[in-house]
Amino acid sequence: MKLKRFNAETCPQLVGAKGKRSLSINHKGHVLINGLAVTTMGLKPGDKISIVQDQDHPEDWYITKDPNGFELRHKSGNTLMTQSTAMCIQVLNCMEFTGKHNYHFPIAGTATIFEKHKYWGILTNAATWKGKI
Repeated sequence: MKLKRFNAETCPQLVGAKGKRSLSINHKGHVLINGLAVTTMGLKPGDKISIVQDQDHPEDWYITKDPNGFELRHKSGNTLMTQSTAMCIQVLNCMEFTGKHNYHFPIAGTATIFEKHKYWGILTNAATWKGKI
């Protein structure tokens, strides 16, 4: 038996509305990673990221550093961003988020380690969205 523990140590609570680690995506191709997520994931301008889906468990999505990913640049404050319309449309369609909205996804506080690489969970079941863009 191989057990993965989900407890207070491995799943830290998200705090207050403004204190959530989050990723925002829209169909125009904007990807924003807020300051708390940037700090938690150890990201900086110039790093490259990819969004990945677990094909064994298609409901599971992750964000990870990737030398072949999309380059991050400074947006404002501690927020980083990248842009790829093709990637955003494909990811949102696969997640079945097809409206023309800004989608906000909480990011897990602890990375999943797979093949010595960190993958930060994108909590798609807790997504929120705002108006049409």
